[in-house]
Amino acid sequence: MRMVKKSISVSDQQADCISRDAEITAIRAALIAGEQSGVSHKTVEEIWEEAQQR
Repeated sequence: MRMVKKSISVSDQQADCISRDAEITAIRAALIAGEQSGVSHKTVEEIWEEAQQR
């Protein structure tokens, strides 16, 4: 049986929408992980220092 290659073309607007959806999904996942990690006893300065080191 012969395989048929199919492709899909999307407009720039559709590609932007897909990209935004992926970004929103990543942000939601990060927020959920943060909520599940519990309360932090670090100061804001300590949190900023750790974020800048990444």
